[in-house]
Amino acid sequence: MMVVAPMFDPLKNIQGPDGSPLQNHLREIMDPSISLDMHDTWVKLFGKTFRFHRFGRHDFRPLPVDPCVMNHEHCRRTCLVLSVCIFAMEGAEHKALRKLIAPAFSIQSIKIMTSIFFQKAEELRDKWEIFATSPSLAEDAKFPPLPATPYSPSPSFAEAVTGVAHWLSLATSDVLGLTNFDYDFHALQCESEEVHLAHRNMFRIVEKSPKLRELVQLYFPIIEKIFPTNEATRITNESRRVINEAGQQLIQSKKFAILAEKASVSEIEERDIISLLNISRRLSDADLLSQLSTFLFAGSDSTSLTMSWCIHLLSIHPDVQGRLRSELNSMSSCASNSLSMSGYSVPIEALDLGIDIWGGDARLFNPDRWSSLPHPARAPSHPEIANVMTFSFGPHACPGWKSSMLETKIFLATLIPHFVFEPAADIQMFNAILTRPYVYDRFEFGTWLPVKIGRVNL
Repeated sequence: MMVVAPMFDPLKNIQGPDGSPLQNHLREIMDPSISLDMHDTWVKLFGKTFRFHRFGRHDFRPLPVDPCVMNHEHCRRTCLVLSVCIFAMEGAEHKALRKLIAPAFSIQSIKIMTSIFFQKAEELRDKWEIFATSPSLAEDAKFPPLPATPYSPSPSFAEAVTGVAHWLSLATSDVLGLTNFDYDFHALQCESEEVHLAHRNMFRIVEKSPKLRELVQLYFPIIEKIFPTNEATRITNESRRVINEAGQQLIQSKKFAILAEKASVSEIEERDIISLLNISRRLSDADLLSQLSTFLFAGSDSTSLTMSWCIHLLSIHPDVQGRLRSELNSMSSCASNSLSMSGYSVPIEALDLGIDIWGGDARLFNPDRWSSLPHPARAPSHPEIANVMTFSFGPHACPGWKSSMLETKIFLATLIPHFVFEPAADIQMFNAILTRPYVYDRFEFGTWLPVKIGRVNL
C-alpha cells in the first residue's frame, strides 16, 4: 500500500508540497490560524489545483482552489461522510431526487417556514431575556471560569455570560425538526430529547482530533469488527441506533398519516421532506433513513454556527453592531457579513476569503463591502450562491440555501434589537467539518462561544 499503490496514483503527476514518506499536511489545511496563508503560498507555487499529503507520501489528495473543481470535490468528500444521500447521487438518479424534494424548498414552502423561524427565534429571545435579567441563571457548571478576554469594550452594558453557539444549536435543531421532518425536538425547552442528544454526541466525536487507532482504522476497517470496544465507535453506533429507530418510527407514522388522510397520492400536498420522499415511493426505508440523517447532519449546525460567528463578530465590533441595531429598529433593509465569515472546512475558505477575489481587505470584517462588491466577486466572474462557496454551487449546491439564509436573518433580526453583545473570552477557530469556535487555552471543552449579553433599553 505504501510502496506499490503510489506508483499508480495519477495524483503523483500533479504538483504539490513535498515531505518525508510519513509526513502529512493536515495541520496546514485544517488549522484556521495558518491555513489561509498556506493556501496563498501553495497557489503561488503550484497553481489553483494541486495535491497534498494526507497521511504520508503514499496518500495524495487533491486540494483545488477553483470553483468548479471544488464543487465536485466537496460533494465527493461529503458523500464519504454521509454515505447514501442526495449529495452522493449522480446523473438521472440525483436529478430525480432533487426534483422530488424541490417543493420542500420552494418559495411557497419557505414562506410557511417563516412562522417557525420567528417562533423559535422569539423562544430563544425569551430565554436570553431571563439570562440578561438574572445573570446567575446563564452560568453553566460544565465549563470552568473564563480566562481574560483580549478585548476591552467600554463602557460595558452586559453582565450575563452565555454560550451562544450552544443555544443557537438548540434553536436550529428545533427549526430543522419542524420544517424538514414535522417533528419537534423541543431542544430549547428540554435538552434531554434522545434524538437531539444522539445528534449532539455524534458531533462531539467529530470535533475531537482522531487518535492513532482511528487513523489506522481508515486503512484497515476490519479493526472495528475485531476490537469493537473503542469509545468513539460505541457512542457513534449508539447514536445511530437512536436516530435510526426514531427515523423509522417517523417514516412509518408519515406513511400511515398519508394513507389515512388521502385516498389519492396526487391529492397530497405535504411539503416536509419525509412526506415528499414517502409519497414518491421511489426509496426504500433504508434510503429514506439515509436522507433523514443527511439533512439532520447538514442542516442544523451549519446555520447555527453562521449565526454564532456573526454574533461574535458583532460583539468585537460594537460600532457595526450599533449600526445594524439602528437599521433594524428603523425597519430599513440591512445586510450582514455573517455569510462571508461562516465557513465549511477548507478549501472553501480559500475562495470565501480569497484576496484575489475580494480584495486586500478580504480577511477583515467589513459589512460595507456588500454595497460595492469588487468585480472578481460578482457574477459571472464569481458564480457561487450569494457570491460565496459556503453553499457550494451547480447541480450539487445545497438545496436549502434560501431557507438557511432567511432563518439566519430572522434570528438575527429578532435578537440584535433586544440585546447588546460583548466579548467574554478570547475566541479561536478550529475545523471539524465546519469552522467552530473554542475558548483559547480551553480546547478540551470543544465548541464553546461564551458572549456577554445585556438588555437593550427599548
